Amino acid sequence: MSEYVLGIDASTQSISAVLYGADGPIAEKSLNYDQALPQYGTSGGVLPHENPQLVHAPPLMWVEALDQLLLSVKEWPLAEVVAIAGAAQQHGSVYLNGSFEKILSGLSADAPLHQQLAACFSRETSPVWMDSSTRVQCQRLESSVGGADRLRAITGSNASERFTGPQIARFADEEPEAYAQTQAIRLISSFHASLLLGKLAPTDYGDASGSNCFDVKNRCWHQPLLESCAPQLGQRLGRCVAPRTVLGVIHPYAVARFGFSSSCTICAWTGDNPASLVGLGLEKSGDCALSLGTSDTFFATLEEMPRSLESQGHVFVSGHNKPMLLQCYANGSRTREAMRERWAYTWDDYNTVVAATPVGNNGALLASWIVPEITPYIPQPCERSQGLERHASAGHWCRALLEGQMLSRRLHAESLGLEPKRLLITGGAAVNPVIRQIIADVFGVPVTYSASTLGSVALGAARMAWAQIGKPVVAVQGSEQVILPNKKHTETYTQMLASYRSLEQSC
Repeated sequence: MSEYVLGIDASTQSISAVLYGADGPIAEKSLNYDQALPQYGTSGGVLPHENPQLVHAPPLMWVEALDQLLLSVKEWPLAEVVAIAGAAQQHGSVYLNGSFEKILSGLSADAPLHQQLAACFSRETSPVWMDSSTRVQCQRLESSVGGADRLRAITGSNASERFTGPQIARFADEEPEAYAQTQAIRLISSFHASLLLGKLAPTDYGDASGSNCFDVKNRCWHQPLLESCAPQLGQRLGRCVAPRTVLGVIHPYAVARFGFSSSCTICAWTGDNPASLVGLGLEKSGDCALSLGTSDTFFATLEEMPRSLESQGHVFVSGHNKPMLLQCYANGSRTREAMRERWAYTWDDYNTVVAATPVGNNGALLASWIVPEITPYIPQPCERSQGLERHASAGHWCRALLEGQMLSRRLHAESLGLEPKRLLITGGAAVNPVIRQIIADVFGVPVTYSASTLGSVALGAARMAWAQIGKPVVAVQGSEQVILPNKKHTETYTQMLASYRSLEQSC
């Protein structure tokens, strides 16, 4: 009898699954929230709001999406799946009332999951990583431990408006009665694990790292920070466990409804960034990756905790249970798409005009943030340009955006002492050959890109499950490409770094 594992990625805009076996990944299936579940009214997986700082999603949509995804892969050999692991968009939180565990334990396989759990939420919407409405709570969090430097030393991050702790604190501040009715709070990852487990699942170290309440060196919740956020928060969050921890066997509901074996085990779910690092095979110090998605994420594996941290980077716990450095740029593909739409271009048009514009753009620079930025900290949308008034053509604007984004990625990576020995790129925008070459030229190192359509997050979750059952991980077989840098172009970009730094600091 063959053995398989399942890796699941509950991302911002979709949910995906990868079936993985002895020969590596076998099959993949995705479900887009907006397209498959339009009744929830989301756009890009989140609910529209007049205040751009408030970004929430309906957790019931995630429940229905998981149910539909697993129903859609019943032709897969689910009865031979021996373990399931998953990952979810980091920082988001789900708020559950006292009925959740009782209803969850008594589910009927004859009814959809979302219909049975509709009354289990003490908060109908969940803040996600794009929400930036918690500045007051972040300031309180810093003060509770003696300032920003001390908070960063404990948690590996500055106080972040997008992180789970400040988000919970805002809810408790503004809706104390609803908070009082909240028996349990789970990150999006541990909430999904709970659905498959049939009871409240603990949070793994990797996703807890993105909360501003987790002690990354001692691998535990930091009680004074929890108390600063909200009353009795530790009881509501539950315990933390190491990545890949086996939590128990699968819920009987999933056995009856989807066809899993009753002996299939559920591993602790993690955050998308710790899982992506595993999916990309970043195991050694100096292994770096740039993920080009809704947000751009630059991350690297470390062998030990760094002695100090630059204020705009984060230290999380990876899916390997090692430290990882991470920088998140909220203005990723959304900002690139906005520039393309400004000129009513297709991406082929966009690439054509960029290719016709000289490398370095004759010194013209653009720093553009259409939403509040994480790295560097830009609290409001902002755009600054230099030299573009002399170059009004679309090509100069389009090239300036791409070059400015990648100069920023290099600038902030270097501020953390990161010198990539190899740089992998992934995510939707990585398919663009013009963007790939600009990345190689800006960083001055060979860039590896795999044309495999497999998402690194779901693949990373599958690899974590596979390693948990004691099996050797198999590399993905795909049409891997290596993009070499042009040394002259790298010299041009190196000379532009100081000017770009000044432009960025002007916002």
